[in-house]
Amino acid sequence: MICDDMPLLLWFQCDNPFSESEGNFRYCLSPKDNDEKERSLLLEIWTGKFCKEKSEILYSKEFPMSDDGIQEAITVIKEKLNTLA
Repeated sequence: MICDDMPLLLWFQCDNPFSESEGNFRYCLSPKDNDEKERSLLLEIWTGKFCKEKSEILYSKEFPMSDDGIQEAITVIKEKLNTLA
């Protein structure tokens, strides 16, 4: 099921993105530098058979770079899966 393999916070703190798909629903959660001290997680969602760079991003939102931020992103991903897929 989608989000079951979501990596731990350390994965994102080491500048790694994570993407997953289910059917035509696709998302990427990636670290983003906002300034020298603050970082966040950027969630981008799209549909279709193409990669993010070749698709229209239908939804985008930033979350805190924290365990709670990851959980908030998972909640949004599951909600959007039901409405966009």
